[in-house]
Amino acid sequence: MKTCILLLLLFCTTLTGAQNFMYTHIAEDGVNILANLTSLDHPLLNDNPDAKLIVTHNRVNTPAVNNHPVGVFYITATDVWVIYNEDTAAMPDGAGFNIYIAQGDEVILHEATAANQGNGPNTTLIDDPSLNDNLGRLVFTTNYFNANEMNNNNNYGIFYNDIADRRGIYSEDGQPIPTDAGFFVLISGIETNVATFRHAADEANTVGNLTTLDVPLLNNNPDAIFVAEHYFGVLPNSDVTHDSVYTARYSTTSDKWTLLNEDGEDMPVGIVFDLMIFDETLGVGEANLSGLEMYPNPATDLVYFTGAPAQNLQRVDVIDVTGKKVMSRLFDENISERSINVAALQQGTYFLNVISGSGSIVKKLIKK
Repeated sequence: MKTCILLLLLFCTTLTGAQNFMYTHIAEDGVNILANLTSLDHPLLNDNPDAKLIVTHNRVNTPAVNNHPVGVFYITATDVWVIYNEDTAAMPDGAGFNIYIAQGDEVILHEATAANQGNGPNTTLIDDPSLNDNLGRLVFTTNYFNANEMNNNNNYGIFYNDIADRRGIYSEDGQPIPTDAGFFVLISGIETNVATFRHAADEANTVGNLTTLDVPLLNNNPDAIFVAEHYFGVLPNSDVTHDSVYTARYSTTSDKWTLLNEDGEDMPVGIVFDLMIFDETLGVGEANLSGLEMYPNPATDLVYFTGAPAQNLQRVDVIDVTGKKVMSRLFDENISERSINVAALQQGTYFLNVISGSGSIVKKLIKK
């Protein structure tokens, strides 16, 4: 079957590329679709079998529904990467996908074996020094066919095994993970131009088959690009399985992004999704705000900003790990002191979106 697909793909051409390492791909009949595949065209992927990528469904501005787990593989006959439906169902015209392309070593290859099985045959534990004993990093996965040429038609989530002190991947329906199945695993923490957030579905933001995201980088931004991953049990009451394909969709009614189940099943209250969001301005901030210092960190009350870029400070938004903005401070150019008071915040981790006249940057703050 694989040989047949490879030969057929020789007749499939792709158009339109993108320059960013994070972009949205649209499957189009007559352009990049062949059977259950859609071929990608991107300068960082073409002729690059060593690339690593993470994929999340995106409904974009189309009614196309693709209720199928997907994977990726590289076709040497045409030197292109493709996204494919694991169950061999035809790829719908208009199906959309958000794609993150690894910038360095943050995406690793993980293979499910008997040696790394976790709580049962439907789990596999990740062993990587950048992730072990480090619960602060978020994890995102995508099925990877080329590892051992294994089809892998399951929905997956992330969990934490407290006995082995390892993050793991598990099949949402409890079915065994195919032996030698390959996964690309993104371990957040060293990327540029991205911000990470955690969304918890509750009764206020969840209705029917969707949950609404309230994240400053996403709100009022229909062109936003992000990848998402279900994390089982990371927050209280989040021990819920989720055997559904979920997709990102922008709501023009609320001007917010949502995650919705493609099968129409209700979105579980309590489910947690981790998000990695592309933010072009973070690159500007890194370049223009490189001299900005923030102290103390950890902090109990006042947090100060110093260095030359602090004189041009305009606003600081404080965002918690669920993506909710919990406070904001505007700065008057006539007042020399550049500080915020975080005494009222609960203990924990926060992200500070620091905005100046020359760019913006996200800094991590620990409130003690």
